[in-house]
Amino acid sequence: MKNTKKTKGLILIITLVYTMILCGRYVSKMPYFNYEKIALLTFCMFMALVFYICIIRYSPKDAGSFMIPVLYAVLFATQIIFVHLPGYLVPICLPAMLIAIIYKPYCGIAFHLLYCVSYSFIFNRGDEKIFFVAIVTGVIGCLITEFMTNMSNIVKSFITFYTTFAILEVLRLYYMNGNVDYFKILQRSSAVIITIMMCFACVILVKLVNIRKQPGKEKKYIDYIKDDFPPIKELRENSLRIYYHTLEVADLSAAAAASIHADAMLARAGAMYHDIGKAFSNNYVQAGVVIARENDVPKEILDIIEEHNGKLRIPQSKEAAIVLLADTIISTKEYMSKIGKKMEEMKIIDSVMSLRLDSGLLDESGLDLTEYKEIKKTFSEILCGRGR
Repeated sequence: MKNTKKTKGLILIITLVYTMILCGRYVSKMPYFNYEKIALLTFCMFMALVFYICIIRYSPKDAGSFMIPVLYAVLFATQIIFVHLPGYLVPICLPAMLIAIIYKPYCGIAFHLLYCVSYSFIFNRGDEKIFFVAIVTGVIGCLITEFMTNMSNIVKSFITFYTTFAILEVLRLYYMNGNVDYFKILQRSSAVIITIMMCFACVILVKLVNIRKQPGKEKKYIDYIKDDFPPIKELRENSLRIYYHTLEVADLSAAAAASIHADAMLARAGAMYHDIGKAFSNNYVQAGVVIARENDVPKEILDIIEEHNGKLRIPQSKEAAIVLLADTIISTKEYMSKIGKKMEEMKIIDSVMSLRLDSGLLDESGLDLTEYKEIKKTFSEILCGRGR
């Protein structure tokens, strides 16, 4: 997600100030100087910072910057409602899992740690054993959201989530009382069931939103990559070599983007335009930007032109990072063929991707290690005919 430094700074300030306000009810009851107070404030501030970093890094590009502190505030406001409910009805894992579904598991976990600490200490609810159960269950819940890709996996994920909760509750009750009261476990299952139902609704909603958005996205970019669109037509007429190079990079980029659920059409469009200025100028990036602007090409494609080689600006999106990797791999492959030097495709992929990762060019793209590995696997399947 693109943000100016000013916007990011404002989001961070709002997040930290709101955290301080939330801590106020608990902290105000303590002496002016107290190690427990300092420890709590430090932890809350640290987790707010982690939450901010995670959500900035992994937010969808179409999510407004100012929705981040709003989301943060609204979810924390649920504590005011929860504090009036019986403990066994409080779905304490729900906010974190919703964040994990909408954004990424790491965002949900960062929020959950901060949420549990503030809920347990600020509102003085539950003992440390219940607190521990809530922490572990929430972390597991956030992690399993990554696997909710279809109905079968959703059911398996929720079974895993409930089983984790039940096992932890059995261990907690046995440790505290020497026996297990299964009625209490069933009673506390109410919160788990509420969490499961709300998460299920959120997963369905997210999928519906994505389904509805996708045709619009495709239509938004597809008109700009047709063969009869002026820049593409001129590129084909002026340099078939560059044109066929862009087609290969585009196919590779689209497949890699689809494999990590990024915007495959944007990746394809960005790849089609990444070398658009090469047939007209030595300063091909700047020339490409000018050509794109003259033809009212969407800003997201223009950004990929500027970011695809990392010289003007390093990639700020997953799609730009994918185009950078695909372009470098295809260019290396073409160069090796040109000088008559044999080099296995897998070796090219390994070398290029490791070099780009180590150089820091992917640091601001939002790609995580799992996605990086999936992209590498897709490249190897297409270029080498095998996965890795």
